[in-house]
Amino acid sequence: MTAPVLQHLLAQPFIQQRYYVSDVDGRTFNGWYGVVLLIDLHLFISSVNVISFPQSNMGRRLLVADIKLDEHELLRLGTVHLESLGNQQERQNQLQISQNVFNFSPATCILMGDFNFNAHQQENIEQFKALPNWIDVWAKLIDSENPGFTYDTEENLMTKANSRATYRSRIDRIILRSQTMIPVEIQMLGTQPIGTQGQLNIYPSDHFGLTAVFQKNKIK
Repeated sequence: MTAPVLQHLLAQPFIQQRYYVSDVDGRTFNGWYGVVLLIDLHLFISSVNVISFPQSNMGRRLLVADIKLDEHELLRLGTVHLESLGNQQERQNQLQISQNVFNFSPATCILMGDFNFNAHQQENIEQFKALPNWIDVWAKLIDSENPGFTYDTEENLMTKANSRATYRSRIDRIILRSQTMIPVEIQMLGTQPIGTQGQLNIYPSDHFGLTAVFQKNKIK
């Protein structure tokens, strides 16, 4: 999230009417961008915390909210933007910090965001070794014929301006760790143009987004 986009978002009536926003002016950003959570106003939020990644050279942080779903059910929800480029070790460090944060809670845990490593390369296997009991929701629900490229220079030419070569990758994820909740649906967002600039189609972002649905696990 950047400050100008955040202000545009906050100006929307449906945002004002429906959501708690974790940051309304960019005060938690490290530099010109950061991470933000929008949480339904009907939910009970018990805490919101920003955790810095101390070795990040890009100002990356983890944002975590604890949501009390009912008397017995707690949801720990996090969003993250892991280190970019060839920084595999730092991404591993950041995931370990995130894992430690979630390990303090026995609750249902959902982590989402730009993980910055390709789901179809070796790093994905190595990184998920450090995330036992977590489910990659896209991989769980969608067959291999739909690769789920969220960064795609062929479909979204806005990405071409930031990439020197054709690059298609599933780097954005929603992952789950829970004994009581299961994922039942996931799909991509922002895959249709919202306007044009010259010959260029304009999308909501240079990444395609993800949305998922979860439900209580039925005990057999």
